[in-house]
Amino acid sequence: MFKSALRTSAACLSAAVIALAISACLYNPDQRCGPAMHFVEAANACACDSGAIAVPGGCKQCAADEVDKASASMVRICTSAIGFLRR
Repeated sequence: MFKSALRTSAACLSAAVIALAISACLYNPDQRCGPAMHFVEAANACACDSGAIAVPGGCKQCAADEVDKASASMVRICTSAIGFLRR
C-alpha cells in the first residue's frame, strides 16, 4: 500500500514539474524580445532600445545620468552625460 501511494505522489510531482516547464516556454508574439529591447521587422531580430547597451544575453538600460555612446572599438557603452561625474 505504501509503495502505491509513493508512486502516485511521484507521478503527480512529475506531472506538475512537466506542466511548469511547458508553461515557462510559451511564446508571446507581443513580447518577442527581452527588457530594454524592441523587435526590428526588417532584420527579423531584436535590437537594444535607445539608451540601452548590448550585454551577454540581452540589453541593459543605461542609468538615468548616463548616455549610450559608441566607444573607439565601435562597441556601445554607457558613459556619464555631460555635467555628471562618474564615481
